[in-house]
Amino acid sequence: DPTLLKTHPANAPEDLSLRDVFPSSDAEGAALAIEYLQWLDEKRGVLPSTEAFQLRCLIALAKWLHGSQTNEHGAAMEQPVVMELVRVQRGNVTLATKGEHAADEAAKWLDWPDYLRLVERLKWECAPLTHVGDQRPDRDVAMAVQRYLLFAILACVPDRQRTLRELELGRTLVCEEFDDAADGENGEVKLTRRRVWTVKHSPDDYKTGGAYGARPSLVLDERLYPALEAWLFGPPDPEEDARGFTDRGYSGWGWRACLAPNHDCVFSRPNGEPWNVSELSRTFSRAAMRLTGKKTNPHLVRDMV
Repeated sequence: DPTLLKTHPANAPEDLSLRDVFPSSDAEGAALAIEYLQWLDEKRGVLPSTEAFQLRCLIALAKWLHGSQTNEHGAAMEQPVVMELVRVQRGNVTLATKGEHAADEAAKWLDWPDYLRLVERLKWECAPLTHVGDQRPDRDVAMAVQRYLLFAILACVPDRQRTLRELELGRTLVCEEFDDAADGENGEVKLTRRRVWTVKHSPDDYKTGGAYGARPSLVLDERLYPALEAWLFGPPDPEEDARGFTDRGYSGWGWRACLAPNHDCVFSRPNGEPWNVSELSRTFSRAAMRLTGKKTNPHLVRDMV
């Protein structure tokens, strides 16, 4: 009796097991699971996405308990109890995809000036010394520099999270150098070597590239350059800098190298692996929550501007 179990778990029979959920492999064996889903919907009022998750778990449990059967041709096929739940799942898929989200987006929202202030606070955290003057571990500084750059790049280029995850030096992150003419003393024209860091996307690098082709270069603010170049190459080196930045590769002296990355992406997880969607979003949200009390994420930044 689900009502009795809900009142107190101690009332459950001692021999209760998972097989009581699916007592048989025929279609009737799914009856109790379907009743449970109806109870979630009618009594608990769960969201369609939550109901869909519970249903996926029940299907996996039924497969594990009853395995598969063999048809007359010797091919494996699901048991009727599983197929009964799959039929329920097919009827619920539309509700699950169109249902409302449980998360309150307003609780994660930052106004654009607040987001820029967050970026500045993350920049302060890149200091190599503690507040009492002690040297911080290199990995801690490296992670602080990376967090600042992740937020700061989105402040310049409010793009999809994928842009950060797949950024590669020399491919999608490119330094363009040129001579800039300026008036010097005595009316002479003076040439100054300048550089611009840009994000470049080919049609394969963004979601709608097949329709729109290569995107125009997205220019990064020059205030990021010191941290970006320290991340990629290490401290300023007059001799190396004089040779230019266009063809330079990752350096073992940069903060990035402290994480021992095993890939070609600009940014890296602490274990040296490339960022994935969930880990990057979690790291982003934790930093925002710690400093602002708002659990914002990369996806929301595009709508803040």
